[in-house]
Amino acid sequence: MKRNFLIAILMACVLAISAGVVIAQDPEPAPLPVDPSVVDFTGVWSYTVTPMGVTGMCPPGVPGSGELSIAVSGDEVTLTFLSGRTCSPASMCTFTGRVEEGQIMVSNTDVVDDEGGEATNAIALFFSSDSNGWGRGSSRYLHPSGFECVWEENITISR
Repeated sequence: MKRNFLIAILMACVLAISAGVVIAQDPEPAPLPVDPSVVDFTGVWSYTVTPMGVTGMCPPGVPGSGELSIAVSGDEVTLTFLSGRTCSPASMCTFTGRVEEGQIMVSNTDVVDDEGGEATNAIALFFSSDSNGWGRGSSRYLHPSGFECVWEENITISR
């Protein structure tokens, strides 16, 4: 009886330690600093967006997919969603930014309603090759009265 109890405790400890190792691992590979002077990111990409959460009293984000284009000129980048998103105003589909440390960092901001509410969006993209990448996006809506919502999402791109 004591032997079975000790074996059960020992097995529970092994399982707990094993679970801790699995939890501690990063599920995504580390971003590779891909030099845009060597790899051309310019062109049309397929994308998929997965919502990760919302802060504030706003509806959750929705999954989506479509096409986007990336134009790179030196360190300057323009990313434009071509399909799969509804952008109101249309300026919210175009992001500008820079290549920084092997990643693309883009954002946009505009007044989005007749009450003066402002939206700001940002995307950071990492690349594992000239045909695959992934990243994170965030969107923030701020009403002049102080009401605020923030959405977060994951994005994958390929071509």
